[in-house]
Amino acid sequence: MYNKLKEHLGHNIECASYGKDLENISIECTDCNEVLVSHDKEPEDNEEIKMMIAVEYYTDETKKENEHANATFEIFDNVEKAHAFAREKYKINMLESVWTADFNMKYIFIEDEAWNYDDNADLYSNKIIIYNLNAFKKC
Repeated sequence: MYNKLKEHLGHNIECASYGKDLENISIECTDCNEVLVSHDKEPEDNEEIKMMIAVEYYTDETKKENEHANATFEIFDNVEKAHAFAREKYKINMLESVWTADFNMKYIFIEDEAWNYDDNADLYSNKIIIYNLNAFKKC
C-alpha cells in the first residue's frame, strides 16, 4: 500500500462517495483516474448479518417457460438442506437459481422449523449466483 500511495505524491487526490446511502467511499487520484483505497459501508452496529443460501424456484408450473413467471426463494443456513431442496425442484423442472447472500437478521426468522423472511429492500446484500438455470437455456 505504501508504494502504491507513494506513486501519487503531489497528485490531486479526492474522497468520493458512491450510492444513495453512501454505500462506498473511495480515495481517488484525479490525475491518474485511479482508485487508491475503497471501502464499502459496514453494517450498522445493530444490524446482524448472516450468510445464507437461497434456492429460487417457480411457484406455478404453467408459468415456468414464461420470462415473467412468478418465482420465490427459500433460504437455508445449511448446504445439505439447500442442496436437497434444490435437487427436488430441479427434478420437477421448477428450479431457477441457487445463490448466496448476506441476509439482514432483522428480516429473517425461523417459522415451523424453516427459515422465513419479510420482503424488504434491505433483506439481503452481496448476492452471488452459484447456479442459474437460465444460463443454460437456449434463446
